[in-house]
Amino acid sequence: MSVTSFAKEILYSGCVVFLLEDPGKAVVAAPLLKIRITKPEKILPEYLNWYISQREAQVFLTSRAIGTAQKMISKDVLEDLEVFVPSITKQQNIIEMASLAVREQTLSSVLAEKRKQYISMVLMQFAKGTTERHGK
Repeated sequence: MSVTSFAKEILYSGCVVFLLEDPGKAVVAAPLLKIRITKPEKILPEYLNWYISQREAQVFLTSRAIGTAQKMISKDVLEDLEVFVPSITKQQNIIEMASLAVREQTLSSVLAEKRKQYISMVLMQFAKGTTERHGK
């Protein structure tokens, strides 16, 4: 079962779970920290998830992670993370923009791959002499 499908089965709306890295086929034996949003009118779970995923927060958390082979973030460290909380409207705008940026990156990658395939095909046709020259 993937982490995503596992999370969907055990979590409910309003929970935020994050991983510092892909655990692969590891079994998580340490207790997981569940961040429960107690004031959803103040902060959206999606915004908190986005915020924790940002470089500044990741640097903070990574610099305070404990362990050698398996890094862990303690509850105290997580509580020390300063989270800037703009208005709900701004949070929604940030979430939407972040989602659009991810979508743009995905489309750009797909486009780049298709362009690479197209250029390769045209060059192969050119090498085989099967292309027609237009213009001159």
